[in-house]
Amino acid sequence: MTDFSYLDRLAEQSKDEVDRLLERAQYYIKQEDTSQALTNFVDALNAYAKFAKHYTDAITIKMPIDINVNPINSAKIYSRTLFDVCDILAGIRLCYADSVTQAFLENKLQVILEALAEYKSVFDVQQLKMYDDLKKGVNKKKEHIERNREAIEKLKKTSIKELEDQRLAKIRSALDKISSTEVCPVTLDSTGACFIATAAYSTSTHPDIETFRNFRDKKLLTNPVGQGLVSLYYKISPSIANYVKRQPVIKSFFKTAARAFS
Repeated sequence: MTDFSYLDRLAEQSKDEVDRLLERAQYYIKQEDTSQALTNFVDALNAYAKFAKHYTDAITIKMPIDINVNPINSAKIYSRTLFDVCDILAGIRLCYADSVTQAFLENKLQVILEALAEYKSVFDVQQLKMYDDLKKGVNKKKEHIERNREAIEKLKKTSIKELEDQRLAKIRSALDKISSTEVCPVTLDSTGACFIATAAYSTSTHPDIETFRNFRDKKLLTNPVGQGLVSLYYKISPSIANYVKRQPVIKSFFKTAARAFS
């Protein structure tokens, strides 16, 4: 019998690194050094992306992560990921001075809150308190999010390579990597890729996704009608992608569609 215990060790080691960076961030918060705190929070998010990959590998060897096949355990795994990411993003948001970036991060927390609502039945008491606190915090920031809605949507459409803020580039890259793992039930970010195709393949780097990118860039974005369709797509696709991500049959359909375009 093959020993896969090394996968658990990799997950534990990567989670230890996340915790180390978060402790450093909290230390700098107490020292009122928000710049260093922000650096460590961002590094923690990137470390969490590595943990999410290792954790996925360790879990999927033992059981399927599928809300339809294994609902309770899958819901617990999804909840853990969302609460963990929420905790890190809240720290990052606390340290950012730029109002638009704050709103962008608050919107991510809003997405997490909406996703967590589906899994409330499996929360323990601590998670219930965390959920209530998150809900209160998001509700307080709704007006700020809406005031910056146009800027948020513009940021979502901007590729990582085009971002002037390298810290934000690292944040978006980490969220993209976390979103591509099986332990994350929602698409928190997609680095210039097709949201729905990324959800279907559980990665933004699959060769078939380049087919969708080429169709977008060479066909749709070359005319006003196509540009309008792309704009509409970016508004509605994240919610569709979050549904696709958890539906194996629909994932298969989109993979077939990608091959048909190629």
